[in-house]
Amino acid sequence: SAVSSGSAHCVPSNIDSLLGTNSYITTPDSATTIDRITGLEWQKQPKNRNNWKDALSYCAGLELNNQTDWRLPNIKELYSIANPSLSPAIDTSNFITITEGAGNATNYKYWSSTTNINIVNRIFYVDFSNALINSQSKSSEDFQANVRCVRNIDPSKNEAYVPPPPESPFTDLGTTESPPPLDETGGK
Repeated sequence: SAVSSGSAHCVPSNIDSLLGTNSYITTPDSATTIDRITGLEWQKQPKNRNNWKDALSYCAGLELNNQTDWRLPNIKELYSIANPSLSPAIDTSNFITITEGAGNATNYKYWSSTTNINIVNRIFYVDFSNALINSQSKSSEDFQANVRCVRNIDPSKNEAYVPPPPESPFTDLGTTESPPPLDETGGK
C-alpha cells in the first residue's frame, strides 16, 4: 500500500480476480447494484454534494427498491467498490458518477460513516478519481462529498445474496450484522 499526504491506497494482491465483471448484479429497476462478493446492495445513482451530517440523514431516510434500511457505508464497505485499475476508480457501468456544473466537472469524493480514530472530529471518505482514502472534519459545512447509500442483503427475506468466496479479503467488513451462510438447500 502507498501512503501520501495523509491518504491511503490499499489494494489486495488479487484485486483483478475479485473485481471481475461478474461480481455485480444490477436490480431489475436499475436503481441499485448488488455486490455478490460482499453481499451489499448499493444505491446506483448517488446523491450530489452534501456535508457529512446531511449525508447521514439522507441515507437514514432513504426509501429505495421498497427498502428503508439504507445507511452510510463504513470505509471498508465503501472502498470495496473502488478499483484502482480503472479511471475513475469505480465500475461506471454499475455505479453512476455525478457530472455537474458548466465544465462538467465530476466530484468523485464519497462520504463514509467511519471516524478517523487518530483525529476523532474527522471522518473518512474515498476519492474515486484515484482510489485514495482521506479524512475531513465532521462539522465542515464547506467540504461537500457525494453520498452512495448501502444496505446489507437479507437472505431470510429471499433477497439475492451470494456468499463471498473464502479467499475474499472483504468477508469482515466491520458491520454489526452479517448475513448467515446459506445451507445446501438454499437457506430453506
